Amino acid sequence: MNRRTLITITGLAAIFATGCTVDKEGDAKWEDPFFRSPQTESHVTRIYKTATNVGALKDGTIQAMHFDGNELNDLGQTKIDAMIEAHKPGTSLNVYLDLPKNDPTAEARQETLNNALASAGVPTSEIVVALGTNPNSTSDSAYVIGNDGKSSGGSTSSSGSSADSSGNIAN
Repeated sequence: MNRRTLITITGLAAIFATGCTVDKEGDAKWEDPFFRSPQTESHVTRIYKTATNVGALKDGTIQAMHFDGNELNDLGQTKIDAMIEAHKPGTSLNVYLDLPKNDPTAEARQETLNNALASAGVPTSEIVVALGTNPNSTSDSAYVIGNDGKSSGGSTSSSGSSADSSGNIAN
C-alpha cells in the first residue's frame, strides 16, 4: 500500500469509529456534543418563528390573495397557522377580512375563516372575524392613505423653506 491510501483508510476508520453510531431503527446519529442534533431547533430559528407568528397575529389581516375561490390557499393557511401559534388562550383572536366593498365572496370567505380557526382548536368564543381593515394598524402609510396623501400642516426644511399642507414649497 502506498502512503496516500494508508492515510485515507486510517482517516476514514477514525471518523467511522468515533463520530457516528447507529440507533435501534438503523439511523445514523452524530454524537459530538459540539454539534446540535438535527432534531434540535436553533435559537435563531425560534426567534424567527416567534417574530413571524407575532407579526401575523398583530397584522391580523387576510386578503383576497389568501384565497383560491372561497377556500384558504397555502399562503392563507400559513398565515392562519402563524396567528394561531401566537394566540394566547383566553384572549380574542381578531382576524380582519380586507376585501372590496360589496364583494360577493365576503360572506363565504368569512365562514371559511371561522371554520378554519374553530377546526384548529380555537374556541368559538375567542374568534372574531370582521370585514374591513385592521383598525389598530398604526403605520405611516395608513395615516397618509387616510388623509389622501396630504400632511396636516407646514414644515420647515433645513434650508429654511416651509411647505404648506398641499406640499408646495414656499421660500
